[in-house]
Amino acid sequence: MPVGPAPRLTASRRRWRRRVLLTLLAPAMLQISPVGAAPFAARATASDPPTGDNATVDLTVAEEPLIRGTGIRWSIAPWRWAGSVSLDVRRVRGETGFSTSSGVITGDIDFASYVWQPWFIQLRGGVGLVLDRSRSSGGDSSAASGSGRGFTARAGVSVFPASRFPFEARFDVGDSRAGGETLISHFRTLRLGLSQSWTPAVGNDNWRINFDHSRVSGDNGVGDTLTALAGNGILQRGDHHFDLGANWSVNSRKETDDKTQQALLSARHAWQDNKGLAVDSVASWNDLSLRLGSDGSRLSLDTRLIQLSTVASWRPTPGQWLYDEAAPLVVTAAVRVLDSNTGTGGISQGARNFSLTAGASKEFSREWRGNLGLSLNRLDGSGGASSSVAAITGTLVHMPAPVTFGQWRWTPSAALNLSLSDAPEGGQRTVVGLQGAHGVNRSWVPFDGQSVGVNVSQSLAVLHESPAGNMSRGVSHSAGMFWQGGGERGQTAASLTVSDSRSYAEVTGQYQFANLQVTHRTNLSRYQSLSANLTLQASRSDVEQLDAFTGQRRLTSDGWQRYTSGTVSFESQRVFGVPRLRFTSVLTLNSQQLERRSAGDFDAPLERVTESLEARLDWVVGRLDTRLSARLVRIDGRMVSALAARAVRRF
Repeated sequence: MPVGPAPRLTASRRRWRRRVLLTLLAPAMLQISPVGAAPFAARATASDPPTGDNATVDLTVAEEPLIRGTGIRWSIAPWRWAGSVSLDVRRVRGETGFSTSSGVITGDIDFASYVWQPWFIQLRGGVGLVLDRSRSSGGDSSAASGSGRGFTARAGVSVFPASRFPFEARFDVGDSRAGGETLISHFRTLRLGLSQSWTPAVGNDNWRINFDHSRVSGDNGVGDTLTALAGNGILQRGDHHFDLGANWSVNSRKETDDKTQQALLSARHAWQDNKGLAVDSVASWNDLSLRLGSDGSRLSLDTRLIQLSTVASWRPTPGQWLYDEAAPLVVTAAVRVLDSNTGTGGISQGARNFSLTAGASKEFSREWRGNLGLSLNRLDGSGGASSSVAAITGTLVHMPAPVTFGQWRWTPSAALNLSLSDAPEGGQRTVVGLQGAHGVNRSWVPFDGQSVGVNVSQSLAVLHESPAGNMSRGVSHSAGMFWQGGGERGQTAASLTVSDSRSYAEVTGQYQFANLQVTHRTNLSRYQSLSANLTLQASRSDVEQLDAFTGQRRLTSDGWQRYTSGTVSFESQRVFGVPRLRFTSVLTLNSQQLERRSAGDFDAPLERVTESLEARLDWVVGRLDTRLSARLVRIDGRMVSALAARAVRRF
């Protein structure tokens, strides 16, 4: 943004602004010839006459001439247009004392039409002009003032929008000052999108391809570019179902020279017959490339992952061998091939894994169930290193019917696991495990329209490994409470879950977790409503390790990790009894901000806002929209407050 006093308008600038005004008003002054309908050629005949022995019409009569259509008329319908002029006054203040006052004038005009017929080609577009003047002071910088300008533009074309093969092209140039989307910095955005779909006249097949390109540039030197290409197809051929997909995206940042590139190819085939046999196969290829940091300390990471898998399952149907309605049987088999390669700093490491598994699950009764499985695994690593393991596993599960004590229900369960494995490099290994769990729960209705639920559970596990003779023990406790209440005006629900897990072996560890969720929606009155959706979560993991040099056990912990997310909003649609005078207050919390644009999200916010409290007062009178807003946010760890007033006149 240029700094300094606003210069006088020269003759060249006056001519330039007249040209801009003419551009804004051009669609309204277009003289377009009227559109004429053009029917396709058709035969004007009645129903076919009878033939054969019952023929009563002379078939030698000459056919009636075809009705000729006028064909496609490449003329544009009269333009429909609308526009707006808005005035914004804003004041932003940071926690360091830095403040900025600005005034923004925005003019927009949108227009739409079609070629020949609305179902043939639809056209839409728009242009806008942004003028602003600002003054900054305080903080570590001296007082400064300046003015700036910007353009916005929109264009789109849809070809056969209601057909089986619609095509759409979109182009948009935006300015964050036009809509007040940002607080600290101004961003200019450019986006181009193309999409093409196709669906056959008969069948459930569907194909679609999309191309999107987005560029963001800020006045503070920050900016990035995101380009993505995606395609997918769905085919149905009898009992066979096919899913095909391809995605590619690249994101590069201007200020840090970071670059992220992702590519994915996937194919899935599913088949199921009427005899209980189902087969599902998936093939995928993933490639990720990261370039982070400057030239002096640049980090390069390249990861490639190829996976092939086929899973088959069979459940006997009535009339087949081994079918038993009271004790169903399920047989499964799976084959997986995984190839991975990771390169960092010029060092590449790769691995390839082959696995074959087969198993059967049988319900002997409502209380007893058994599983038996066989697995073969082979791992080939870098440098020619390889290992293979063959294992047989068996599980016996006992889940008796719940026992009631008054209004409480007690649910016990037990499981016995046995695993025999043979590794040529490591010899034979036997693992025997015993797990037991039980829990009590109760739900009741203390008042009309309310329900409360409580559950407490405990799990114990013992694992013995031979021939090493290692013994591992574990214990876990969890508790939860759920409350829900509602009435004619709204509904509220809240749930609290806490858990604690501890393991005792050569390495001792513990894990704690707590989660609180609250949802609320109520109509306070005819014109007032309140809604909330809040999540609070905390977790901690501690691991005790043995120091090989001192023989002492050391406790490593990353401490409590906290996460907050939610929205609380209040709305009044008639403030002080004034029609169309609306008040809205919104509190938004999100303690974890992810790099969404680097992951391919085009709609990611331009500023990293973790906390926001906003109050808005809107009043609509005819074609005049006014807004007064106050906002307190935390952006990149800095608190910023803003006060803004806006008036928009639509025409």
